[in-house]
Amino acid sequence: MCGELVDGGGIYTLGPQPNSRVFRNYLHHQCGMYGALYHDGNSGFFNTYENVIAVSPKALWLSINTCKPPPISVYDCYVDVASFHNETMMNCACGPVPNMSRCMATNITVVPDSGGWPAAAKDIMEAAGP
Repeated sequence: MCGELVDGGGIYTLGPQPNSRVFRNYLHHQCGMYGALYHDGNSGFFNTYENVIAVSPKALWLSINTCKPPPISVYDCYVDVASFHNETMMNCACGPVPNMSRCMATNITVVPDSGGWPAAAKDIMEAAGP
């Protein structure tokens, strides 16, 4: 499917944006190699939660590429095995004193390729827009 699509990504952020949220998105068939969820260039102050990433085997499901990051929290997300195989790119450890505690992903649920989505993930998928 990706060969037919532009090599784009899902949700991309750049720079610090206080009090920002990326939540309740259903990202599927993502082809951009740098991520369905991509926090780049010192993005910070984001709460990224309750997102579903599916059928995106060519994309990193999560990419955080920032030095000296303001806090970024990714939590309560759902990822299928096909998308999770690349795991994550969390390049938050650059610089002389890395601080990974300000850049983390927690409570990530990985589901089988065949489905088995939890009810909360199904609710997100059904409520998401086009």
